[in-house]
Amino acid sequence: MKRARYTQSAPELRSGALIDVSTHLGNLRYRVWEKMKDIAPFYPVILDPNSTHESLVLSEDLTSFTTSDIDQELPENPERFGKYCEVLGSEGLCSGTHVWEVEVGESENWTVGVAKESVKRKEENVSAPEEGFWTIELSNGKYLASVSKQSVKPLTVRGEIKEVRVTLDWNKRKVTFIDPVNNTYLHTHTPTWTEKLYPYFFSPSKHPLRIKPVKVSVYLG
Repeated sequence: MKRARYTQSAPELRSGALIDVSTHLGNLRYRVWEKMKDIAPFYPVILDPNSTHESLVLSEDLTSFTTSDIDQELPENPERFGKYCEVLGSEGLCSGTHVWEVEVGESENWTVGVAKESVKRKEENVSAPEEGFWTIELSNGKYLASVSKQSVKPLTVRGEIKEVRVTLDWNKRKVTFIDPVNNTYLHTHTPTWTEKLYPYFFSPSKHPLRIKPVKVSVYLG
């Protein structure tokens, strides 16, 4: 006895009736990342709350700070600055090239640059190379680079500085400062160092200093 064989033919569908799987799933991770990078931008420097002076208030995402009239109750750990309104970046840098931009905005008193890991935290210090600081600053209405404890160099600027780009080339022992808004070169320190350097920030101003996010690119090989 032979069994009857029945084959069900596939239904005919009009063009476009099926889900375009390739459109929805192709490069899905990349497209999710494309959207996420706008929601969660990348910051090249994150501030270190363990080094923050008690007068400074950090933002929740640790990318900006301002001063407060009321000192915070913070642990007296060795890493914390105890004399001035200072804070370091959270990551020590000991090789390669690193770039970050700081929005100084309307702050009338600020210092930005890099500092050695071994700088004085609890005592008076001067943001000079002898003390382990390579910086530029706005002080008493003047833009300056401290070249030694006794000497400062006036900077050539175009109007007010609103942002500072810091480029640290650790291997070549150079710290360069640029005004990215006015596309103006400001100063280069060429010291000798052998230990980790940290992004350094000082400001007693009520106006915040902010680390600027950077654009992230994907290169396909």
